[in-house]
Amino acid sequence: MGIQQFIESALPKHVMEIIYPSMFSQQESDGGQGNALRREFDNEVLMKDCIVSVMQIGVSCATTSPSDRMHIADVVKTLHAIKKSYIRTH
Repeated sequence: MGIQQFIESALPKHVMEIIYPSMFSQQESDGGQGNALRREFDNEVLMKDCIVSVMQIGVSCATTSPSDRMHIADVVKTLHAIKKSYIRTH
């Protein structure tokens, strides 16, 4: 199984198991205040949804066949939509 298939099979249910754990650790060098990403996403569900959305784009961009990949214009448009959605709810 390649990395693309591994991530695709893990989304969305197991996303927090495949990302770098210290990204969301509360035990950071800033005195337990959590890192910038954790502070930005104080709602864990919102954080997970955002990560899943971005990783789904990554999976789409990593397909074996170039003709099956998202076009870069669609990637940018989708990333902007994700950003707007999460900024609006945060």
